[in-house]
Amino acid sequence: MVQNFRGDVVVRSRSSRTVRILAIAGVAVLAVLASVGLYRRGLLMAGYDRAAAITREHRLQQRIDRLAAENQTLRQGLAVAQRSLEMDQAAYHDLHRSLGRSARRIMKLEEQVDLYRTVLSPHTPIKGVTIERLTLRRASGQRYRYALILVQPFEARGGVSGTLRFKIKGSSAGSLVEFAFPRQVDKPIPVHFKYFQDVEGTLDLPRGFSPRLIDVDVRAEGRRIQKRFAWPASG
Repeated sequence: MVQNFRGDVVVRSRSSRTVRILAIAGVAVLAVLASVGLYRRGLLMAGYDRAAAITREHRLQQRIDRLAAENQTLRQGLAVAQRSLEMDQAAYHDLHRSLGRSARRIMKLEEQVDLYRTVLSPHTPIKGVTIERLTLRRASGQRYRYALILVQPFEARGGVSGTLRFKIKGSSAGSLVEFAFPRQVDKPIPVHFKYFQDVEGTLDLPRGFSPRLIDVDVRAEGRRIQKRFAWPASG
């Protein structure tokens, strides 16, 4: 049996859809190209030139490199200058210390010259010991270094033997105080010389004691020689 079908058949062309897609794509591409063109035109209208920008960037980089090199050179120069300054300062300190030692040595020599001048002076009494000079320097705390010079004139000829004591006067807790060094129960400091003697040593003051005066008491050849000194303010 043969059946016959009746109906309408619609045939659609696929080419028309493809054309529309291509057209839309073409329009999109044209829009992008137009946008890029407008962007570049806008940059040109605003004064932007890529080649000029690259050239300017290159010049700026060269300037940065040059300034960096100059900065490095300046840093090296500064380091050399600082090192030179440190060496100059070290040399200055060495010179200062050397001059200080020379000044102290000159002072010591001048003291010795004065001492010899006193010993050899024709106006110095022939007999007798002279208490020439006493110096006091703080060592630490209440401990002091003393240096006493005793002189006998050159014409005396004979040697001198004797003893030495100090009497320090001052205040402690608001009261006047006096004590001897060495103490009376201790042996005195021996002295023995012909023309002069430099007696040196240390003495310890009691805690809280403020010295004001120091008396030097020398007993030699049956005679007693005394001399008072003010305690130095720096001490």
